[in-house]
Amino acid sequence: MTSAVAIPFVGFAAFLGDRLTLGQRVLSLVAFDGADPSQLHGAEADYARRIFGDLVETPDCARSVVCVVAGARGGKTWLAARRLLHLALTVSLDTLARGEMAFGLFVGPDMRLARQGLRYALGAAQSAPSIARLVSDVSVDGFTLTRTDRRTVRFECLPATRGGSALRGRALVGAVFDESSFFRGDDAIVNDLEIYRAVAPRIMPAGQLLIISTPWTESGLLFDTFTTNHGHPVTAIAAHAPTTLLRDDAHTHAMVDRERANDPTNAAREFDALFVAGAGSQLFDPSAFDSCIVEGAPMSVARPDGSTIAAAIDIGLRSDASALAIVARKSNAFALLHVDEIKPAKGAPLRPSEVCAQFAATLVRFGVRSVWSDSHYVESTREHMQPHGIHVLDAPAGQQGKIDVHLAAKTIVHEGRLLMPPLRAVVDQLRAIRVRPTAGGGLQITSPRRPGSHGDVASAVVLALWAADQTSGARMLPETEIAIVDKFGDYAGARVWTDYGRGY
Repeated sequence: MTSAVAIPFVGFAAFLGDRLTLGQRVLSLVAFDGADPSQLHGAEADYARRIFGDLVETPDCARSVVCVVAGARGGKTWLAARRLLHLALTVSLDTLARGEMAFGLFVGPDMRLARQGLRYALGAAQSAPSIARLVSDVSVDGFTLTRTDRRTVRFECLPATRGGSALRGRALVGAVFDESSFFRGDDAIVNDLEIYRAVAPRIMPAGQLLIISTPWTESGLLFDTFTTNHGHPVTAIAAHAPTTLLRDDAHTHAMVDRERANDPTNAAREFDALFVAGAGSQLFDPSAFDSCIVEGAPMSVARPDGSTIAAAIDIGLRSDASALAIVARKSNAFALLHVDEIKPAKGAPLRPSEVCAQFAATLVRFGVRSVWSDSHYVESTREHMQPHGIHVLDAPAGQQGKIDVHLAAKTIVHEGRLLMPPLRAVVDQLRAIRVRPTAGGGLQITSPRRPGSHGDVASAVVLALWAADQTSGARMLPETEIAIVDKFGDYAGARVWTDYGRGY
C-alpha cells in the first residue's frame, strides 16, 4: 500500500477501514478509479446516472480534473482528503529530479477550511500502521509522507486569499479546492480562476485536481466547469451529488427535510446542490458596470462642486463588516465618492462607538451631517453618532422598502448614470445581489452570504444611491471647508462629469 502501484481507490478506502456509502462508492469508481457508468450494474448504474448525468465514456484527457457540485454534510471533504492521500501513495514520482519533493495541496476559502481537509488526510494516514510510520514533520499546516520508494510528498494547506502566486513552482500529485465557490483574494475579489491556472498545469501524470464545493451563483470556476462537462466530459469529470445521494439514510433525510421546511431556498442550495440562480437571478446586469467604472480614478474622490451628497451605512458587529458609502448627485448624474469597510477580527466583535467615530469623521470631512441606516443596530448607531453631530435617518422599512431601494439603484446603474472608481470588490458584491419572484406577484431581494461577508458594502452603496435619488439635484448642501477639485459637466450617456478622478 505504500509504493507507486496502481491500487484502486475503493480498495484503498476498504484498507483504511472506511465504509463508503453507495453514492460515495459510485462517485469514487467513476471519478477516481477510471470506471465508466456503462461498466456498472443495478443500483450502482442508477446512482451513476444520477451523479454523472448521461455520461457514457470519459476521455483520458478529462480525468485529471474532477468537479463535484455537492450538498453539505455529504462527506465531500472527507472523501477528497482520502483521495489525496491515495494519490500521494500511488502516483509515480519518477519524473522528479533528485531531491525534489512532490506536494499535495488543500486550498480553502480560509485556513480553517483548508486545515479541515488536512486533518482528514492525516487522520487517515495515522489510522493504518503501515502508513503511519511513513509520516513525519507534522504541524498544524502540513505533514510529510516518505514512501517506501524513498520519495517524499509534502501535504500543505493554503488559503485562497494567498492567490495563485503561492501555488506555483511545485510538482503536485494532487490538489483539493475545498468550497471553491467561495474563493476570494485579500481584496475580496473572486480569484478561483487565478488559482486554477496556477495549479492545473502542475498536476503530475495520473494525479488529479479536485474542485469540490456546495454551489453558489451561476458564475465562476465551479459553475463553468460543471456546466461544460456534466454528462459530456471535455476538460473534466463533473459530478452532481446532493446530500441525500451521498448519505442515503434516515437521519440525513430527516435533517434535510427539517431544513427544507425552515428555508426551502437555502436548502435547495445547501443540500440539493442547486446553484443560487435556480431560485432567482442577478439584480444588476453584470455588463452594466462596464460603463460606470473610471479606470485610474482614486479610491476616494472629492465632493464635486454644485452637488448634493447622500451617505448610507450598513452596520455589522460580529460576523459581518460595517460599511459606509457616500454618493454625489447633480441633475440626473451620480458619482460614488467614497466607501469604507471595517471588518471584525476573529473573536473580537466591532465596538459600535469606534465604528461610528470612524464613519463620523469621514462624513464630516465630506460635509455630510446626516446618514441613512437600515433598522439593524439603528438605535445604537443613533446614540453613538449623536455626539459627533451626525443625524441618523431611517431607511425605508420592510420588504417593500428594500425592494424600492434596490430597484432605484438598479435604474441608475442600468441607465449609465453612475460613475465610480475601480472598486472591484464593490462591483463583485453588487453583482451577487439576487432577485426572485414570490407568491402573489412580489419580489424577494437577497445578498448571498459568504464567509466573513454579507454584501455589507453593496448594501450601503445601494441605500446611498437611493438616498441621493430622493434629492432634487438642484439644492446645495451648506458650504464646507472641503477643497473642491472635480467639476460636473453636462450629462451625456455614461459620462456624467468631466475631470473625474481627482482625490484628496
